[in-house]
Amino acid sequence: MKTDAVLASLNRHQSAILATIDMATTLVECDPGRACIPLARARWTVARQLRAYQVFKHSEIFEPMIARGDPVRSAQARAMAARCIGAGEAFQDYLKRWSSTDVLGRWEAYKPAMLDMTRQIRATLAFEREGVAALLAGAERTRHKG
Repeated sequence: MKTDAVLASLNRHQSAILATIDMATTLVECDPGRACIPLARARWTVARQLRAYQVFKHSEIFEPMIARGDPVRSAQARAMAARCIGAGEAFQDYLKRWSSTDVLGRWEAYKPAMLDMTRQIRATLAFEREGVAALLAGAERTRHKG
């Protein structure tokens, strides 16, 4: 895949994720009774978006860059892949906790946890946007033409 196409896809994935968490961040400030169901939908939407984003990053960026043989980029890609997996596991823990809990009954705990998770996601996306751009700098493609 050409690097400009990879960066465009990365941007599309991130923009969709950010739009969903922006909407959820607005909802969490509303009446809890009215916000719980839309927030549950948003959690699962973000879960699907993050999973698709993770598959994209690993298959189109990290794995090809690890396999290329350039020792510096390979090490950077490995480190980014490990960090991505860690971030995914943190979100899965959050998802498990709040998908099996009475959110309305635990609103005082849920709201700060949700806002913290959105901060973590935003920070991860910013880190990855910058890191992937640096990783791909000077490369024409992430994969060899086959």
